[in-house]
Amino acid sequence: MFREIVVIPVYNHELYLPTLVGKLVEMNLPVLLVDDGSGASCAGVIDSIVTQYPGRVHLVRLQTNQGKG
Repeated sequence: MFREIVVIPVYNHELYLPTLVGKLVEMNLPVLLVDDGSGASCAGVIDSIVTQYPGRVHLVRLQTNQGKG
């Protein structure tokens, strides 16, 4: 059986991320955030989101930006 998951690539897009993830969690969708080497400000926002929704929002963090593709 398959289950949907929302994958969100993130590179310094912290402004709308908490609202977007909150809406997806309300829809009972699991979320995977892929931090593509974001700066400290964005990384902090991502960490707080993951902490706020344990088990519902997951994180893969790349140390350096890999670019598109």
